[in-house]
Amino acid sequence: MSPSAQSLILQVLSACSPNAVPVRALVAMGELFDIKGNSLRVILARLVSSGLVTRGERGLYRLAEGGRAVQEEVAQWASLEDRVKPWDGGWIGASTGGLTRTDRTCLRRRERALRMLGFRELSPGLWVRPDNLGDGVDGVRQRLFDLGLEEEAIVCVLSDLGADVDARARRLWDMKERRADYRATTREIERAIRRLPRLRLDDAMRETFLLGGKALRLLAFDPLLPTEISSDTELWKLVEAMREYDELGQVVWGEFIDTAEGQTRRALSA
Repeated sequence: MSPSAQSLILQVLSACSPNAVPVRALVAMGELFDIKGNSLRVILARLVSSGLVTRGERGLYRLAEGGRAVQEEVAQWASLEDRVKPWDGGWIGASTGGLTRTDRTCLRRRERALRMLGFRELSPGLWVRPDNLGDGVDGVRQRLFDLGLEEEAIVCVLSDLGADVDARARRLWDMKERRADYRATTREIERAIRRLPRLRLDDAMRETFLLGGKALRLLAFDPLLPTEISSDTELWKLVEAMREYDELGQVVWGEFIDTAEGQTRRALSA
């Protein structure tokens, strides 16, 4: 499935951050997915107006502060193992019972924030996750707020759920399908690594964007559960495959952007 113009722009700028990207490269990237240049420029202008993207001189664009929180969270995929600590059986809870249920935008942003940090709803208005993230409850609270959870939410440590509730909490994550997705995506990446040197630049860009994006979405929403709840073998295999694929993809992206910049300079000097 091809990306929307907005997701394409944000992902490209995030992948290239902190470097700026010329509009010609964004337009060329859009053309790979049949997104017309005019449509992409309109969306780009809206992203600038909304504060998610900033425009510099000579038509160079980069992520603005407002667009960085989610992208920075996604960008942590390569060091996921550094973000966890041994689990002592405790939990972190996020209480959302007093927050609005009628604002759909707030609801989507709230649920995305909670799910990106591995929370699941234990009972109406109470989301939980194991307290095994290295930055502890204070760090988790701030990350949730940065990602869009309203600051009126209560985020705290839950030290004793009781045996029955604790057992129910441990069953909130159905990892069977996710592990199967990890295995399948790892195999796709391994095949793509072998194929990449034979692809044309445009085809290589398209494939690395789509397959890399698929893997990043899986990794961004991994709940990072302790081994007491779920095996993480397939997760680390996917991370390792993505590290190699990302290195190769960065070379492809650099060539693509350099080509677009060269076309822009020639057009301006003609």
